[in-house]
Amino acid sequence: MDWRRKIVEAFSQWIDHVEAAILASSESMRSARRLRLVEGRDGAFSAQASSDKASPDWPKEPIRIVDGRIDPAASASWAPMFNRARVELVLQPHRFMFRPLELPGRASDFLGGIIRAQIDRLTPWSAADAAFGWRPSSEVVNDRIIVTIAATARSLIMPFVNPFSGFGVESVIVSAPLQEAGSEAESIKVFEQKVKGAIDAHRLRRALVALLIGASALSVAAVAAAVIVGGDYRSERARQSASASQRSPRRSSSAAI
Repeated sequence: MDWRRKIVEAFSQWIDHVEAAILASSESMRSARRLRLVEGRDGAFSAQASSDKASPDWPKEPIRIVDGRIDPAASASWAPMFNRARVELVLQPHRFMFRPLELPGRASDFLGGIIRAQIDRLTPWSAADAAFGWRPSSEVVNDRIIVTIAATARSLIMPFVNPFSGFGVESVIVSAPLQEAGSEAESIKVFEQKVKGAIDAHRLRRALVALLIGASALSVAAVAAAVIVGGDYRSERARQSASASQRSPRRSSSAAI
């Protein structure tokens, strides 16, 4: 029935809104450790702090990802660092395609939609198959801006992203460096996967559905109880009315005598 479908959609939208609000509030109160791993020319990843110096608390051995798995020799020492961390992977530039795009200056507020609509023209991939990001130029000349777009295939970066999902990370970010082993300001984020958030969202959604089902069951039970009590009350009133009606003729007969 159409009305049943509308009710289900309304409940689903309510759950989506509540879930998004709770997760957003949780993320704002939770500060995850940032761990930046830069891929070297040999394919190994090394830690890099914002100050371009590796933290002394971080393991010194590099991380290698082979056949979609983190080298076990490195994972044993790095596992505690991954827990509840936001891991950023800065891959080598040759893994990306860089394209300049000239746009009107007023387009700066709509770059996301503009680039997404043109990504299949600028790259060999569709928007669904590509991982891409952009960085606009800081200068506006003749009301025109130059946007640098970095893109690659999702299938190419997922073997680097997936191995971290089993270490309790908050999220995994993939960035394209504009320069070899560049600083954070010289890279473009092309992809982010919220691993911990996805697990939390799944658990939260199940809890909200269970809560909604429980509330519905209580409502049905309350309505049923009200109907039963109301029925008993009406039956008792009817019985009392009938009893009073039976006594009334007798009183009239006694008065007549």
